[in-house]
Amino acid sequence: MGKTLATLKRGGVALCDIYIFVIDNEQEIYKKACPEYQVITGFLGLVEQREFIQSFFPLDTYIVMLDDDIEQLYRPIDCKTKEQILDIPSLIHQMIGSMVSEGVSICGIYPCTNFKFALGNKEITTDFRYLVGAMYVIKNLRDPSVQLNPLQDTGSHEDKIRTIKYYLKENKTLRYNWIQIKTKYFGKGGLDSPDRLKLHALNAETLCLRYPQFLRLSKKKLQDAKFKKVK
Repeated sequence: MGKTLATLKRGGVALCDIYIFVIDNEQEIYKKACPEYQVITGFLGLVEQREFIQSFFPLDTYIVMLDDDIEQLYRPIDCKTKEQILDIPSLIHQMIGSMVSEGVSICGIYPCTNFKFALGNKEITTDFRYLVGAMYVIKNLRDPSVQLNPLQDTGSHEDKIRTIKYYLKENKTLRYNWIQIKTKYFGKGGLDSPDRLKLHALNAETLCLRYPQFLRLSKKKLQDAKFKKVK
């Protein structure tokens, strides 16, 4: 959590705008470690916690969802250099403005750290593209058509399911391709264990069968669900 909080501080985000959502047995730990922040007790499970976050905030508000280990938020300048984003509120306001003008209720960022790949895309796109769960902005509509089911949509693929559900609803996925984050998607406490990697692979196969028009099965280092191009 310290990495993300440091990133937000460098980026000029006011303390009053930051909420830390934890599970019950972590509340006192976080309150002692982060006394100046708002620590809220939610639910166990990624899907359950994010659904709780939406129920916590008023309808029609915009929520920035962030993972707890984001070390840096930046934009690539060329294939070798990057610029750290030191005015995060301005970026968020720009993303929300794009959401309003495009008539969508979710906006994401580029999902990997490769500068060349990011710059090979248009700066902002609205076709079908993966919206990584580590950072995204949503309008809090609590629409049942895009809500995830904790019994069916659990696991490390929840952001892929969310991407598909929003695309089916809005026929767009708004993404800022020149915005990237430094984080560890397979860090300790996440997928960094044989059992969870095995479950990730099994869920990938199930998900590709569920959404064959959007996903294909990749069997390289790790069996995973990869996005197809959708016209």
